Amino acid sequence: MPYTYQVGPLTAEQVDPAYCVARLFAGALSLEQWRSFCRAVLEREGQQGEHDQIHVATNARGYIHGLCIGSATMHPRRGRMLDVWFFAVMSVGDEAGLAGEMVQYLRAVAKAGAFDGLRIQTFGQAALSRHLDLYESEHPDDGLPMVLEPHAFIPGSLAPQPMDLPVKT
Repeated sequence: MPYTYQVGPLTAEQVDPAYCVARLFAGALSLEQWRSFCRAVLEREGQQGEHDQIHVATNARGYIHGLCIGSATMHPRRGRMLDVWFFAVMSVGDEAGLAGEMVQYLRAVAKAGAFDGLRIQTFGQAALSRHLDLYESEHPDDGLPMVLEPHAFIPGSLAPQPMDLPVKT
């Protein structure tokens, strides 16, 4: 049976269930810190200006299997980028498919926002980096560069990592 996921912006009802995925990668993060962060993001939703965005991938039953957090940043050489500084997938049977669907969604978000590129930080997860590399090789260039950065996420910080680290393109 093929897996299918629905990827979209986080809703208020999904804040607590999404914490389960966030906590796997940001272990020191408390539920109250997560709720506070999400509340601030959701309050800014729809307002003008650049701010964090939270997106989730759910299965047909509504269970959250993927979580990504990003914001607009200026890259010194690449211009305005959608910087996905938290990208987490949680799937026993279809990690590659889930990662691919999330990337496809993020590329659509980046194009709709007129970004010059997309940067995804993979927390140093070798398997996830391989899935994303494979996704890139199987999809023709659509003019939107994607940069993968395998460096580690700082647990408990919920803050983007600097752009001055080495990049894999």
